[in-house]
This record gives sequence, structure tokens and C-alpha cells, in this order.
Amino acid sequence: MVDAVQSCRAITERQARMLITNIKQLATNREQALLDRRIHVEGRIKSKSESVLSTVDAIHEALRLRCKVAFAYRKIGADGKPHETREGKRHEVTPVAISYDDGFYYLTAWNDHHANLTEYRLDRMAKVSVERDMPATRNEEIANYAFDQGKAVMFGRFNGEEVACELTVDPDKVEIITDRFGKGATFLPFDGQQVRARVKVCKSQQFFGWVASMGRAVSIAAPQSLVEEYRDYLRFLLEE
Repeated sequence: MVDAVQSCRAITERQARMLITNIKQLATNREQALLDRRIHVEGRIKSKSESVLSTVDAIHEALRLRCKVAFAYRKIGADGKPHETREGKRHEVTPVAISYDDGFYYLTAWNDHHANLTEYRLDRMAKVSVERDMPATRNEEIANYAFDQGKAVMFGRFNGEEVACELTVDPDKVEIITDRFGKGATFLPFDGQQVRARVKVCKSQQFFGWVASMGRAVSIAAPQSLVEEYRDYLRFLLEE
């Protein structure tokens, strides 16, 4: 538990120390000494983002009450500093779920303005409030949404068209596929040369970039339309 707290990028160093101090109270004096460990975490958020955990609480409160949440959203500008986005002014959305991926918390929410499910990073949300007088939106897309084994995998939390595809993988790189897709990957009979893996992905440039980073160890085998799109992506990079 201490290692998990130490390794979490979504909380600050001060919050990590406070949580570990509380955890250590459950241990004996000897065990407390063994829990004095240090794990360096690259990219840990700064103290100005300590509101992430309170934002999580607010969203869960809105989910419980079945109402909307409102907040301002910040993005990093050309000057390298966070700025509140101006489009749509204050966001008012129906929270659907909170997920934790690659060291960050994300809110999946229904956006009435765009009529779709949108993702927001919690550390970029500010001035979060639970709108008790604004009932949550209910529609079929929200009702059918679920985190399950059949859901397409996103790369870098970038959404896109869901595509079932086959990847050709070098035998010694199979763990790369299982690390990324888990039980969502199924493997075809091994022919003694390369492995074929069936996966479902959200098609995006980030997915193509992930495949390219594997060199010849991983390649897209099917469908042919996705193979062509990947080739066009590589040609575009070479032209640039």
C-alpha cells in the first residue's frame, strides 16, 4: 500500500507523505521502520494541483445524486502556462465514470453541447461544483457505456473510431501486446515464425505512433484499410 501511494503521480509529495503517515499508524514499531522507503516518481503533479482528490470526491457525489458537475477547464498555452479554455465558457456535464491511466485521473462525461462522451483530465479541472439543481442527462449511449474487456483500447486517452484489427508480432514481443491489451487480446495459432494477435483499438495517430515505435517487431496485418491508413501516416511523416 505504501509503494502504491509513493508511486502515484496523481497526488503531490505532501499528500503522499500524509497518507503514508496514516498508513504507518496501522503497523507495529518494527513494521513502521520497514515502511520508510523512497520511490522517485517522474512527473508527479505540483502542489497547485492538490485539488485532484477533492475533485474526485465531488464527481462521486454528483454520480450519487445523479446530477451534473460544472467546472472551468485549463489547457497549456503556447507560453507553457495553464489557461482556462474559452469555448463553451463553463463546462456543465453529466459524469459517467472516473478512470485512472498512466498516472492521471480522467473523467468520462456526457457533454450536451457536443452530444457525445468526452474525456477531461481531472488535474486540469478547476472551480468544480456539484450542480444539485441540474439533473443528469440520461440517454441510450450513456446507459450502454461500460468499462469492459470488449472495449477498444485508447492510446494516450485519444478517442477515435473503434476498429478490430490483427497485429503481427515477433514471438519475443508478445508481452508488449499483453501489457497493453490484457485479456482483450486473443492470439491465433502460432506458425513458428510470427504471432498473430486480434485486438480492438481506437484508431488514432497515437496508435499508429505506438506501432511505429516497435519497428518491425509489431505491424498491422488486417484489415487492409487500416494497413493503408498506417502507410499513409508513415508517408506523411517522411514528407514532413
